[in-house]
Formats: sequence, structure tokens, C-alpha cells
Amino acid sequence: MAEGPFVEKIGRLLESKFPNPNHRQMPPEFRRKMARHAIFVARSYGLQNERDIASFALAMLNINPLFHLQKRIHAILIEKGISGDERLDRIISDASDFDWEEAGSVTDASAYWQKIFGGPDDGTMIPSPSTR
Repeated sequence: MAEGPFVEKIGRLLESKFPNPNHRQMPPEFRRKMARHAIFVARSYGLQNERDIASFALAMLNINPLFHLQKRIHAILIEKGISGDERLDRIISDASDFDWEEAGSVTDASAYWQKIFGGPDDGTMIPSPSTR
């Protein structure tokens, strides 16, 4: 997958699903930063195909940008020997309602995205979960 068009595709997807309708016309540089960051974080968990990365990026937007650090969800995402598809399926089937409630409050989403928008446009912005 070509990186530039993929970043743009994920950016447009995120923009179209942004919870606050007033933010759905974000400047292109913000959309690209958000997309690059979500792609970076998804890939840090070994997710590689477009569908898996898009699903992960949408969860960062709609649940919480750090949803993946919730204890049970994180344990599933770092599990070795299973595909990205299977890991994403398992976070849906194996994480409890309580886990998802916790995941939704891991961080202040507005402050998190403001940090991303204000950070350098180097494709990473925040260390990957595997380096924490």
C-alpha cells in the first residue's frame, strides 16, 4: 500500500467519523497528523492490513486515543502467534463491558489530540506502546 494515499485515506475516514461534527472539516495537515499517528500506533501492535489499521484508528477516535493501553485489551493486542484480524476480533469478544468502559477513560481525548496536532509531523509524535 502506498503510504501517502493510505495516510490520506485513513485521514479522510477519521475526519468523516469525528465525534464532534464541528471538527469534520479539519485542516488537511491535522487530518494527516492524526492518520499518521493512528497508523503508527496500529503498526506498533503488528497490524498491517488496511482494514485492521482502519478499525484500530477508528477505535482511537471513537473510544479513546489510548484505548489500547487498557490492561485486558493491551494483553490481547500484544499476544504473539495470532493474526491482526484475530487480535481485533478477540478484543471485541474477550474484553468485558467493564474493560471497554475503562478503555474509554484512559486519557482526556481532547488533550491527547491537541498534543498530536501541536507535535512534530514526523510520523510518530508519541512513543509506541511497545517502548513504554
